[in-house]
Amino acid sequence: MRKDEEIAELKDEIHCVKKRVLNNERYLSKDSIIISNPPISIDGDYTIQILSFLEEQLLVKVEPKSVKACHLLKPFTDPNSPPAVIIKFVHFRAKDTIYGLRKNLAGYKNKLNGKPVYINERLPPHDSEIKKAADQAGMIATTHNCQVKVLVKNGDRNQFKQINDLNQ
Repeated sequence: MRKDEEIAELKDEIHCVKKRVLNNERYLSKDSIIISNPPISIDGDYTIQILSFLEEQLLVKVEPKSVKACHLLKPFTDPNSPPAVIIKFVHFRAKDTIYGLRKNLAGYKNKLNGKPVYINERLPPHDSEIKKAADQAGMIATTHNCQVKVLVKNGDRNQFKQINDLNQ
């Protein structure tokens, strides 16, 4: 009987540690976005190119000192197919402003390849898996502040419900 109690305690402890790690990952991701198919060239400073794009298309001026990091998610090998760029802002408010204006990109296409440009939140791996699974299941899913919510039917109305686990 004592062994069963120890196992139960260890399972509870593991659950708590996993929850703390996830909360920490969410906190660290809150100030980051990913721009897919950005209109950048191989030559030049990616940060300056991205900030110019944001100013031109979203009409928001972001100072270089407001950006903590800006880097490619994979090597830039094909000039007509730029890799996604991750941007980590110094302050959450700057990220939230850009993320809130992303709908202004509707219909905008990268002039290099004619494909749309998207801005998404940088989700921690756990939440990214949940969002991907929800999308593959045909559910309507949204994210904000690294939280995944899916549209569910609640009686005669629909509402978004936060999902923290693939089994929910």
